[in-house]
Amino acid sequence: MSSSPAANPADSFRQKTEAELRYLIQHPEFYHPDVVAAARRELHQRGFDTRPESTSAGTATEPEFADLPAERRWVAPALGLGLLVLALLGWHQYDASAPAARKAPKAAPAALKAVALRPVQTFDSLIITQVLRQKALLPATERADTTATRKYLLLARRYWAAENQAEDLYKQAIQNKTDDRFSGLLKMNSEQWRSLSYVLKYDHKLQPTMQKQLAVIAHAATLRAYMINEMAFQQAQGLPAFIPTTHTHRDSAFYLRQVLLGVPASHRRLTSLTPMDTPKRGDFPEGAQLVASLPEPKAGANPVYILNGKLFHSDPSSGAPPAEIRYLPTDSLGRILVVQPTAAVRYFGPQAHDGAVVVFTKGTLRFIASHPAD
Repeated sequence: MSSSPAANPADSFRQKTEAELRYLIQHPEFYHPDVVAAARRELHQRGFDTRPESTSAGTATEPEFADLPAERRWVAPALGLGLLVLALLGWHQYDASAPAARKAPKAAPAALKAVALRPVQTFDSLIITQVLRQKALLPATERADTTATRKYLLLARRYWAAENQAEDLYKQAIQNKTDDRFSGLLKMNSEQWRSLSYVLKYDHKLQPTMQKQLAVIAHAATLRAYMINEMAFQQAQGLPAFIPTTHTHRDSAFYLRQVLLGVPASHRRLTSLTPMDTPKRGDFPEGAQLVASLPEPKAGANPVYILNGKLFHSDPSSGAPPAEIRYLPTDSLGRILVVQPTAAVRYFGPQAHDGAVVVFTKGTLRFIASHPAD
């Protein structure tokens, strides 16, 4: 069997289309040089120009964004130029700061500064003594109620913590020994009194004597709160720490402090710092109300009694009048005046923080009438 003659390579190129031949010469990197040359010869024989495409010298090539509107053709070049400028500036900053960073010495470690501590005084030992004193003043039968006693002493401890702090702040201001903590201490003490007054509103189911003492504590808390708030207001306004009522509130609260500690009335110290007006003989205090009989005593209220010009204290627990007045014959009473607390403090001092009851017997009234003041 005879074999067919070998196919001529030129015949295979003659069978290709113009597009196929042009693809071969336009992509010489993919084919053997002989294949590319053969494709070029075939196109030349067919009369096609096989030279590489080139633009004439006088014709400018349109950029890729030539189809954009004229007013937007500047955007791409401008962005490119802007990025280039930013890159150059960044490199300049880095290059300028790098030597300085390398040469900068290490920062010295932070130096600790010693500050003197000024702890707030707590009066712990004094509070313990005061609370134990109040416990000792309770009747033995009431102390037997351990639950009530425990609650009573807890409330008493809160009172003495606030009371001792308030008295210390008052003394600091009086002696002009306040410092930069004074304003903060006033706020703290004011909060102590506010919190205590809130707790005292509840019924703690205590024994009778305990209840009476709590009524005194509640009154003292109100007076101290007035004092502290007045001082705080004056301090905030840059004014003197005291106004007349500040001293009055303090003196009245200090008097109740002694009542709670069981100090006898004759030994209670009154330290009013404001002068008190003394009524002339025959004058009656302003703000007084004429009544027909002695007022009923109220627990927690302790008015002073003035009998013919002599002052007596009511019972600290019950508020009852002293024996000198309680046992007077009814037909000997000539005139009874009840003086409101504000006026009573003005005339009789802070001990009259709960008001005053002024009693004149008929004999005294006759004496005053027959001996008018000059």
